[in-house]
Amino acid sequence: MKTKNVRSFGFRCITWIFLLFAVLGTLSAAPEAAYALGDYVEGEVLVVFKNDIGPLNVSVMSDETGESRVKSIAASAGAESRVLYNALSEVDRRAIVLMKSAEKTTEELIMELEKDPNVESASPNYRVYALAAPNDPSYVDGSLWNLKKIRADLAWDVTTGNSNVHVAVVDTGIIGDHPDLAKNFDAGRSRNFTPGYSNYIDGDGHGTHVSGTIAAVGNNGVGVTGVNWEAKIIALKALDDNGGGKVSNVIEALKYVKDLLQQDSELVLPAVNISLGGWSKATPSQVEGKDPLWLALKALDEINRTVIIVAAGNEYSQVGAPAPISIDAFASIGHERGAYCYPASFTGLDNMIVVGAITQNDYAYDYTNWSSEAVHVVAPGVNIYSTWLGNRYGYSTGTSMAAPHVTGAVALLTAAHMNQSISAKRLKEIICTTANRGINRRAPTTISPQYPVTDTTVSKYGLLDVKAAMDALTNLPSPSLPLPPQPEPSSPSQPSPSQPSPSQPSPSHPSPLLPLPQGKSDSSGCNSGLTVFAVLCVLTAWGLGVKRR
Repeated sequence: MKTKNVRSFGFRCITWIFLLFAVLGTLSAAPEAAYALGDYVEGEVLVVFKNDIGPLNVSVMSDETGESRVKSIAASAGAESRVLYNALSEVDRRAIVLMKSAEKTTEELIMELEKDPNVESASPNYRVYALAAPNDPSYVDGSLWNLKKIRADLAWDVTTGNSNVHVAVVDTGIIGDHPDLAKNFDAGRSRNFTPGYSNYIDGDGHGTHVSGTIAAVGNNGVGVTGVNWEAKIIALKALDDNGGGKVSNVIEALKYVKDLLQQDSELVLPAVNISLGGWSKATPSQVEGKDPLWLALKALDEINRTVIIVAAGNEYSQVGAPAPISIDAFASIGHERGAYCYPASFTGLDNMIVVGAITQNDYAYDYTNWSSEAVHVVAPGVNIYSTWLGNRYGYSTGTSMAAPHVTGAVALLTAAHMNQSISAKRLKEIICTTANRGINRRAPTTISPQYPVTDTTVSKYGLLDVKAAMDALTNLPSPSLPLPPQPEPSSPSQPSPSQPSPSQPSPSHPSPLLPLPQGKSDSSGCNSGLTVFAVLCVLTAWGLGVKRR
């Protein structure tokens, strides 16, 4: 009888051990499959190499020995190295490489690369998308209410711009010979970074529209005017003629901007506009310091000469928080529940400004993404009239249209003080602290009846106020500006309908942009496994078994 009990106990122990490994296998495998979700280029992976293992770092990556090691690592994983972004790696000596395989899937390639001790992270080359769509690209007669809303017209009493100030626009390109853009277009510095295209010519319209809001020629008796009448536009085509692109395209464009700044210390390039984005289930803390796009932005951020202006996105979701619902009803480009919008949700970038959108009547745009902490300011983003394809003009809506107002404002502030060296950090501080808090409505409530939005504003600081920013920069020499007294935000009881308009476009819904969790074990997984193990041991000690009822 004693022998039988011992055998029975031993059998139960073995059974529970098998169950334990099955449970632990499930816990560790769940995150590993997460990166398979989303829209990325199959067979392409962005690899970040560590800076503290062996000789493989940015200092040797560009010589023959370094290139040979990279090729060897790629070959061992069944891939080949295509592009080395070593200029971006100077922030912390890590190198970023684009690898491609014709034989293995993205998931298989990542699993192989993660085995190499030199690899910090490996992630899919996600697709990115423009964050707005036009509703009437034909020539129409409209009023530039948006420029008066941000009080740009009053700031023009100080300056209307300066042709020595440049802005970079990472987008779908530009129609450089448009009569309202040609004079302000820097063709010599503009580039194409989208495979399959030979130049920066815009075939979508998004980049041309954004550029017009920033710096369409003013006082020329033609069409529209930008926030800045004279700034030079550097068009960087990172999205194709359908408004889509890859993270690697954007990284190359940012590398180019960084190169321009480092090669020419006299170049005045105070702003880069990034009206694009996507979604990922990786949290902001997970991607900070490891994600390739974050590293590219950080490299630019560290120079402290260029403010990074980013559109918040058009999914009526909270920036910096996981989406409570999936969105795929309006377009094939959507996001899953639990995903974060990027690059708007990035943390740790001191000189980045995230911009939400409002209507002509000061209400939050129904689809704007929002956050009382992560979105810095709002700007007009509904029915914005600007330059368009075919030397025409048209209306467009979205946070993509809001962001360039801030970009143009930064360029205008810089133009007013060309004899001074104004850091990107100070320019951001002025834009934020002088914003009009009296126009900062509650976040849109259209997300879902099950997930009501309560007690939060669209942005942290309120509506962009170019005149107030100009006054502050002119009158306050201190780099640390006090937060001016402002009216309280609008009452949460007020409704927030978007400005009604004919043929208002549906928002574009970007798809995943950044690497998802790569299946690495963490303490929470270990704790969960230990908890399961403890429970199983107790059950086994008690002699309990699983029985069919």
